[in-house]
Amino acid sequence: MNNKELRLIVGLTIAEGQLELFKTRVLALIEKVETTEPTTISYEWFINDGENKCYVSESFSSSEAFLSHSQNSGSALGPVLELAPITEIIVFGNPNKEVVAALSEHGAQFLAFEAGFSR
Repeated sequence: MNNKELRLIVGLTIAEGQLELFKTRVLALIEKVETTEPTTISYEWFINDGENKCYVSESFSSSEAFLSHSQNSGSALGPVLELAPITEIIVFGNPNKEVVAALSEHGAQFLAFEAGFSR
């Protein structure tokens, strides 16, 4: 991880009986992000065995890239969150003040980059 890069883990709880619709909406959102956001490094969704929890692993080249993602994907994310509200957000890296302000509203935890490498 470089000093500008951000990674997020976002936890969601999927409403009972909404899994298939949730998956449909997630696939549309992923397609939008993949085709319109070149500074989104990764955007991966995982569902537990009980099919009631989802975790999103996101990586961005910078705080600005994350803010751009938030603006670009907001309209497509809303319908997903109707079916699976956010239950936790963990931010890895050194976000700028705008990112901290935006994610603090959702109770995000922030873990500053200390040391290490990624390839």
